[in-house]
Amino acid sequence: MSKTNTLLFEADHKLGSAIADLEDLTINKNRSVNIHDVLREITQTQEIIREFLSKNTTNQEVEDETGI
Repeated sequence: MSKTNTLLFEADHKLGSAIADLEDLTINKNRSVNIHDVLREITQTQEIIREFLSKNTTNQEVEDETGI
């Protein structure tokens, strides 16, 4: 699996986990969910997406410059 796919799967997993925690907190009123943990998951997901975008932008710039 390519690095890109790995990053996207990891981001999807982390975002899904954060969404599930927020649903559990808000819908089910589960107070054992720690909002700081949810925010950390969202922040990590953002970092993964930014890493993907930076790699993708770099690859696109190379393709634009080389025509490959």
